[in-house]
Amino acid sequence: SHNGQDPRLLQLQSAEKAVADYSLAKGVDLVLGTAGFNDQGEWANMQLFIIDGQTRRRYAKQLLCGPEIGCYAPGQELTVIDYKGFKITGLICNDLWSNPLLWPGDSAFLMQELKSQQVDVVFVSAYLPHAAQEQALFNVWNDTCIRMYSLTGCWVTVTSDRTIDGAEGLGPVGIVDKQGTWQVRGSDFATDYFKHTVS
Repeated sequence: SHNGQDPRLLQLQSAEKAVADYSLAKGVDLVLGTAGFNDQGEWANMQLFIIDGQTRRRYAKQLLCGPEIGCYAPGQELTVIDYKGFKITGLICNDLWSNPLLWPGDSAFLMQELKSQQVDVVFVSAYLPHAAQEQALFNVWNDTCIRMYSLTGCWVTVTSDRTIDGAEGLGPVGIVDKQGTWQVRGSDFATDYFKHTVS
């Protein structure tokens, strides 16, 4: 937890404002994956929904694993936003990867809830493992989950991984349609910009 003078909190607030101001100046809304402090003052793995230059909603990752446990506080609910005629939401890493739609378990409830709410677009912030053997398997698993859940849930998935120019082993980035087909496949090895019209 933190107090109101924690320098990390002040740095995060300053950076968030700078990104929000920049997005407003450019006329672009954002879903930004970052660490942050939740309403209880605990570290959380988060997504910020920056709309019209303001952080409108925050989503905290619910399904923590490995070193995250004890470091981050888990989120408690999904964030579904009515956005310009679409229902949008976000998931972080394991929120998507460990969610089999067709068999029971804690993780399946997230996908079932998104399906029941008839979400149109899911933004996935990922950070695939670095170890070569794990990374190769997670690339396939991440790709399979994104495509399968887009098809089964009938939503468009926009996915991104960390963006470090020249880094190898990033997860697949791009946009998958409701049929589970990549419409845009970005670069796995650099900061990338891509677009796709969703109707």
